[in-house]
Parts: sequence; structure tokens; C-alpha cells
Amino acid sequence: FALGIAARHKQQALAALERQPQDLKALSKLGYIAWNEQQYDAALQRFQQVLAIDPRQAAAYVHLGANYIAQERFAEATAAYQQAGRLHPAYARLVEQSLDLIQHLQRAHEHPDDPSVYLQLGNIYASDGRSDRAVEMFEQAVALAPSVAAAWLNLALNYDVEERDTEAMDAYSRQKRMQGFNVLYPMGWDAFGLPAENYALKMGRHPSQTVAENIARFKKQCQSLGLSF
Repeated sequence: FALGIAARHKQQALAALERQPQDLKALSKLGYIAWNEQQYDAALQRFQQVLAIDPRQAAAYVHLGANYIAQERFAEATAAYQQAGRLHPAYARLVEQSLDLIQHLQRAHEHPDDPSVYLQLGNIYASDGRSDRAVEMFEQAVALAPSVAAAWLNLALNYDVEERDTEAMDAYSRQKRMQGFNVLYPMGWDAFGLPAENYALKMGRHPSQTVAENIARFKKQCQSLGLSF
């Protein structure tokens, strides 16, 4: 559904450009769609076209900054946000937050094995409501420092926001164990149903045997993955 909406808006914007090649709204819309589709070069081209027509479009500089960040072009991102702030003082808070994000991203780029960097980035993204990116950062933090309980808690909170319930419970359990709690985290096996019955018939064996074997296999897989059921 969302892809269909984006495609329709893209067609409308392209049609508007055919009628008026300097339609700033259509160019900006195409730039935003390209950014959302992670086509950063195309997005940069559109916003640069906007600025070629009207160099005082502060919002276009903000979008340039976001695309430069995605490409890890941090110096250009910094310059773009600073120009947005000069053109539109009301963007001061946004510019400040963006420059802070750039500094932390640069640090992560320079020190990829420092878990504290990813914890800080995770908190920045979480406070901005970008729980998907926060999850990525906290996952990186716990991969580098699995004994840091706070990282697991933050990861659990953002899994929860993303409605990744099983992963959230697993992260909560790990955090509580690190704090010295004895955690009972039960798990049930949805093991017997029509698929299990059909499999038993296909194999020519009694379901009590095939179900028990598959439970043991799945349990071993969960343990090998480090899940805390």
C-alpha cells in the first residue's frame, strides 16, 4: 500500500515537472521519495536542483544534510545544516541536534569497536522517535559489550516500541539476570497441529515421536542462538 502511494506521488511530481520544470514542490517531493527509498544520489540531485532555482530554501539544505549523513559525508552534512540554520533561525534546535548526531556518527566511524559510541547514538535516535535506528545502535552496543545491562534494557525498550515482543522479552531477561535476579522465562511449544499430523503421516511414524524430536531440535537451535528461554 505504502509503495503504491509513493509511486502515485512520484508520477504526479514528474507530471508537474513536465508542465513546469522549476516546480520546487515537485522537485522536493521527488527528493524526499528518493531519500525514503534510500536512493541518496537521486535525492541529492533533486534538492540541489531546488537550491539552484532558489538558494534560500532552508528546508532543502536540511534534506541535503540528511542525505549526506546517510552517505557518511559528514563534512558536507555539517555545512548543509549550518546553512539551513543561517537561512532559517527557527531551525536552530534541529540544526543543533543534527550536528550532535553527526559528531557521534563520526566518532562511530573512527572508533567502530567502542560500545559507548553506539549507546550514545541509540539514545539519540530513541529520543528522536527513530526506534528502528535505535535498535540497530543498541544491537551493535550489546554485540561489542554483552555484559552491559543498560544496553540490554535500552534494546528491550526499543524492541518493545517496534512491537518485536519476543526479542524484547529476551533482552529484558538478560538485563535482569545481569542485575542478579533469577528469571523464569517460560516458553510453550505450539507443537501439535495439522502440519505436525501431516508430517507424521508422510513419514509413516507416530506423532508422539516426530513432535518430541522436533521440540528437541528447536530447543537446541534456540540454545545455540543464545536465546534465554
